[in-house]
Amino acid sequence: DGTLPSGRFPAALGRTSTVNEAVAVVLGAVISGVVGVLVVVVQQKLARQHELDAAQARRLSEFSAAGWAATLAVSELARASRGQKAVIAKSERFQGAMDRFNFALAQIQLLDSGDVYLAAHHIDRSLVQLMHEAMADQSGHDGWREMRAGLTEAVARYQGAARKALGSPALSGPEPWRSQAGEPEQAPSA
Repeated sequence: DGTLPSGRFPAALGRTSTVNEAVAVVLGAVISGVVGVLVVVVQQKLARQHELDAAQARRLSEFSAAGWAATLAVSELARASRGQKAVIAKSERFQGAMDRFNFALAQIQLLDSGDVYLAAHHIDRSLVQLMHEAMADQSGHDGWREMRAGLTEAVARYQGAARKALGSPALSGPEPWRSQAGEPEQAPSA
């Protein structure tokens, strides 16, 4: 058949092992190309996922911050005299805090689901209820703290859902934000 024991064609026939080598080179190039394309696709997917995760973290954090600002604004309203309540409620600062909260809530409504979505709506309902109570009467410090208990629980639920959605571990004890800055912790009654 004209082949040598090594499997090569003799030079006299004009053929060498270049056909096999060429096939190997082409096959290697195809494999390298496919691997290269796969690496680029995976990198792009990971970069996109990182962008989505970062956007979610910003969105959930902004909702927390906006909720805190709205709570402070409503608390100011609650402690104000009846004559000052309408002035405060119409103020640019109060309206700005409410707008910021509503914008952050709208983002949650459009982009999140499950426990985060439900917990955010629970905070919204609690704030609306507190606003009605704040407009109705002037509250003292202790009375207002009691009225805020439902909001405190709603915030705890939201914080847990947001931490879970972001892949953060659950907090192992009472949330530090539950105690008020500058106020002594309540000792358990005997």
